[in-house]
Amino acid sequence: SQYKQKKVNDLSLDTLQLKAAYRFSRIINHFQNFHLIASFSKSAQWQIDLSKLCTLWTAGCIIKSKLLSQLSPVLKDNCSPFFNREYFDQLNEDREAIATLVASIAPTEIPLPCTTEALTYFKQMTQKNSSANMIQAQRDFFGSHGFEVVGGLAGVLHHHQWDR
Repeated sequence: SQYKQKKVNDLSLDTLQLKAAYRFSRIINHFQNFHLIASFSKSAQWQIDLSKLCTLWTAGCIIKSKLLSQLSPVLKDNCSPFFNREYFDQLNEDREAIATLVASIAPTEIPLPCTTEALTYFKQMTQKNSSANMIQAQRDFFGSHGFEVVGGLAGVLHHHQWDR
């Protein structure tokens, strides 16, 4: 059987909103990928220099872009936009535009995986109480791993008898 497709109505998004949402997604997506490369480099003991990698890619890679040139000096110190004032400020400025785009697209059948995931990643990384609490509960449900209680003693694990 096929799922019924919903008709897409006029989304009424202006060009400036779309540009801001794209810029937000692009910045987050690049940093996520560099974080993955850095994590794998560390586990494989490859010592990949992300700044040099940017320089190599700007010299003729399929993802050649001005953003890579701009990121090269930033990646000398870290691979997170949350520790760089320029990028953090830009993300804060564009945050409303991407939220509006994602909210407008949600009731439609238009998939925007990189865009919606960029907003989700930003939310996850910038809030005090993240969905890690839910992950702890799921791990406890499936494997009795225990969970910490918000406001409780750090490191003290609790277990709940979940109804299965």
